[in-house]
Amino acid sequence: MRTRATSVVALLLALLLGLAPVLTGCSSGPDETKQPGGDEPSSSGGEAGAVTADQLVALLAGAGIATYAEAGAKAPLRTPATGGKARLLRWQVDTMTRQLNALRGYRGTDLDVLAGSRQVPVSVVLAAYVEAARTPGAEASRTLMGDQDFARHAREIVYPDAVLAFFAHDLGAGSGPAAGPASGPGSSSYGGEDCGRLRDFLAEGLGQGAGGVLPTLWSTATEIGTSSASLALPALTGPVQHTVGTAARQLGVLASASSLLNPWAIRITGSPDPAHFSRGGQGTEVVVTAEVGPDVTAGATWPADLTTCAKAAGVTLPAPVGVTGSPVTWTVRPDAVARVTTTDPRIGADGTARLHLTTGTETAADHENGPLLAEPVAVSTSVAALRVPSLPALLTGLFGANPALLPDLVSVQGPVGWVTINHHGPAPGKTPSGSATPTACPSVGVGVLPDGTWTGPITMDVQARGGSAAFTSSPGVGTMTLVVARGQVTRGTWKVGWTSTGHAETAQAAATVDLTASIAGTVRGPVTLPVVAGRWALHGKASITEPVQQTAPIDESGRASTTMTVESTACDAVTGTFLPSFDAKDAAASFTGTARWVGTRKD
Repeated sequence: MRTRATSVVALLLALLLGLAPVLTGCSSGPDETKQPGGDEPSSSGGEAGAVTADQLVALLAGAGIATYAEAGAKAPLRTPATGGKARLLRWQVDTMTRQLNALRGYRGTDLDVLAGSRQVPVSVVLAAYVEAARTPGAEASRTLMGDQDFARHAREIVYPDAVLAFFAHDLGAGSGPAAGPASGPGSSSYGGEDCGRLRDFLAEGLGQGAGGVLPTLWSTATEIGTSSASLALPALTGPVQHTVGTAARQLGVLASASSLLNPWAIRITGSPDPAHFSRGGQGTEVVVTAEVGPDVTAGATWPADLTTCAKAAGVTLPAPVGVTGSPVTWTVRPDAVARVTTTDPRIGADGTARLHLTTGTETAADHENGPLLAEPVAVSTSVAALRVPSLPALLTGLFGANPALLPDLVSVQGPVGWVTINHHGPAPGKTPSGSATPTACPSVGVGVLPDGTWTGPITMDVQARGGSAAFTSSPGVGTMTLVVARGQVTRGTWKVGWTSTGHAETAQAAATVDLTASIAGTVRGPVTLPVVAGRWALHGKASITEPVQQTAPIDESGRASTTMTVESTACDAVTGTFLPSFDAKDAAASFTGTARWVGTRKD
């Protein structure tokens, strides 16, 4: 049981050594209806839970960004921590909140294309900002996004508009305008006096921070550039700082424009879920429904100032609660257990579009006697919601924005929805179709675990940090055993143990932490990207030497998950790597590891 003394020491360490005393879990992926084990690179949201608009208003204010009820309001809803002019409308914050809770956002690679800098991908700098910057905006970004594997997936992770706003505020200061003709923000020519309030409100932009943040995270950006993009970033010269600052301001324009003009969200559901193979016949029909705008309050209307400006530009905005007729793009993977039969190409009058799947079939013998297998099918959508001819004029007039923003602004990217398809494997004694014998080694391709039982050792390189100081850690060692059948890891266990000793010191405080650590759990999911989940535990002591002397036991545990990359496969051996990580509140430290497993066939 954790003692009160332990909590006091943890809080003192956290405050004095600059660590936020918050435990965050690993994100399980960009799915709104959580598929056990998750998806590949995770999206925004982590495991922080639903965010309210009022909470986001407070986070923005803490970072120096004010929120106003409307463009003409005299005072913000909450006084910002600094006296800058960065600001958003409450409508924009409401949209950002819906986006966060729907796990919407922009993949890093798409942001790189938008910013247009090949030498310094903005996604790499954005990842380093969220991971390493020590500003209120960066702290808020970590709270909103949860734990992420930036080292491997910085360019695939999904970043929400709220995080782009914090990034633009801290890194976009003093870099000049992102884009903009003479009739852009702050100009009295666009929309005349009728559009003046909103135009002037947006003119301040988000890049109003104090600056000086980029040098503090450049080493982290350099590391992430190497690990996630195989790219060596240049030295941080003046021109490079200007390039990054300009890119940050572009992302700020995207966040501001999207939160103003793109309030929609997508929810995906399947019926039946789970579905089951039919015994003979034609298979079971599954209907997947994408509903656009379910989180926008019925009867909601655009801000009056926006409607006025749109009218001045000749733009008729669709109702926020409906996008009837908008084109829909569907993505389904994998399709081994169900095939797509029909899809709706556009959103209907009820705000939905549907995709029809048909499952496979199985024999009565397999149904009665074979092992039950559950296989997830991922379905996602993209809806071109805001397709009006004069939108570029409105976008340019209000924001001075480059038309390159338009594809990201007008398209609503839905989360990944999961439909589980249940079926049975071959009955005992039955030879699987296509195999010479029950024990034949299947040809499953590179990066896929073959069927069978696999076991072997894990070695893990552990990195632990307390504030800015690195701990000394022993190599982690352990074992993993997996049972694989018909494209799924049906059962798996693993465990790793190590020791860590660290001394963290600042001008105000110093402490030593001695720990014995372990993490153990289960493995499940598709053979292409199985999910490694477990409970970690720390036992040891924390000794504060300055400014007070106090020793307390550390007895802490929590849960974390990640995915394993299968690197090589053969009939008798497989190898995989995964990156477990977690934050320990009582130890005031973060732990990351690079684990490698070598498995050999047991059956």
